[in-house]
Amino acid sequence: MKTRKAGIWLAAITLLVCGSVVWAQSATPWIHIEVSGKGEDEINVKVNLPLSLIEVAMDIVPDKVLEKGRLKMEKHGVSVAGLRRLWAEFRDAGDAELVRVDDPKKDQHVRIVREAGIILIRVESLSGKQQKVRIEIPIAVVDALLEGDGENFNIAAAVRQLRGESGDIVRVEDGDKLVRIWIDQSRKG
Repeated sequence: MKTRKAGIWLAAITLLVCGSVVWAQSATPWIHIEVSGKGEDEINVKVNLPLSLIEVAMDIVPDKVLEKGRLKMEKHGVSVAGLRRLWAEFRDAGDAELVRVDDPKKDQHVRIVREAGIILIRVESLSGKQQKVRIEIPIAVVDALLEGDGENFNIAAAVRQLRGESGDIVRVEDGDKLVRIWIDQSRKG
């Protein structure tokens, strides 16, 4: 009897250890947010979260904000149905440079491009002051955000879609200051 109990315990421990190793090695996407600057008064922040945690957290958000993973927009004056129509036309336009502004008075170069499955928004200083904003929005994520009908954004679907993405989504550089949001398989940012 003691040998049988020891065997059961050994099997249970083996399964637990093997399961833990498999879980630790699984390709769980993580979202990372970093805000950093150089200087003694700068506050640096790093946030590293598995996307699965965000999906679970959405389940506890009050229904008056999110209902089944959908953000209610009726009270905010935004017509989601109108945005869906606008997005459908934009998506169907194909790859193109949509907006380009060179403004010497504001010392800015702005460019909005659709290419290779992303919408790329870039804002740069014309004089080389090291001010750069780069936002990459995967088209599939916007499709997921706008899926369905009614006046709600589908946040849950957009987060699920982010599971298939990797790399920078937002990067803002202003001299020594950096804001970066990216997705990868690493637990550390």
